[in-house]
Amino acid sequence: MIQVKSPLSNKHNTTVEAEILVKSIIENYKQDCGIDVSEYFKGLSYIHIYKCLDSNYKFYFPFHISGKDSLYEKLQKNNGYYQLRLEHKIAESFFKADSSILEIGCGNGFFLEELQRTRKILCTGLEFNQDAVRAGQSKGLNILAEDISNYSTQHYEEYDIVCSFQVLEHVVEVHDFIQAALDSLKVGGKFIIGVPNNNPYLYKYDMYHTLNLPPHHMGLWDVDSLDNLQDIFRIEVDRILVEPLQVHDYEYFLKLQSKHSGLFLRLISKIILNMMPYIIRGKIQDIFSNFYQGRNILAIYTKI
Repeated sequence: MIQVKSPLSNKHNTTVEAEILVKSIIENYKQDCGIDVSEYFKGLSYIHIYKCLDSNYKFYFPFHISGKDSLYEKLQKNNGYYQLRLEHKIAESFFKADSSILEIGCGNGFFLEELQRTRKILCTGLEFNQDAVRAGQSKGLNILAEDISNYSTQHYEEYDIVCSFQVLEHVVEVHDFIQAALDSLKVGGKFIIGVPNNNPYLYKYDMYHTLNLPPHHMGLWDVDSLDNLQDIFRIEVDRILVEPLQVHDYEYFLKLQSKHSGLFLRLISKIILNMMPYIIRGKIQDIFSNFYQGRNILAIYTKI
């Protein structure tokens, strides 16, 4: 096995965590998304998950299997691909009326539009998906089809807040991405990241979750790896918030539990699944939140 350099720490202090069967990835995308991703995996039977030992960040290798614009254009046809999430509402509490805000990977500008409508804040968004850019611009939003690496060189330390939601997990060169984002942020400004939560349970038992695999996702973030960013960049953690379990998460975790646990827990899980329509879900949430984390993490940092 070759020694792979971490795209976050830029050091070769990495180890192989898992091996993923390419055939299963291709089948999953066809079945769940109706998309053929075989072009990304030519000549490969397996891909690997590596762990950066300096940060606990996990990433897929080889790097060339990351998704192209055409993949996201196909996924965008799903009405739920770009949408407001709980993390947006939480992040919004850090915004002031006079804040200058840059959102990286803003999609069609759904969050920028919300800020403009509810708080009268004018923002700038960066986005690669040309269809999304056009959709946002048609609503009068300031969305640019530009890379953060190029943009930050012309807008050095210009913004009070730089944010990015459900983007970082798609990025291969994460160190360069984060550094460029921080370059565009004022000292003392807030850097806000929202990513899927690859907590230990989810990572262990649902490694073949389709949209958490390449070519869609290239990185696997959790609380530890987000906390360790302050050891690599000139930032300090303000808060790292794990989204509480949502209603639609209950059945998902129960199905995982029934699939991978012992006989007794499998039976209990199946009983609860069958009773789900008759159970007060608020109580279930209280119980499950003691064992399972929600699916997303929001991290807020201050640039120093």
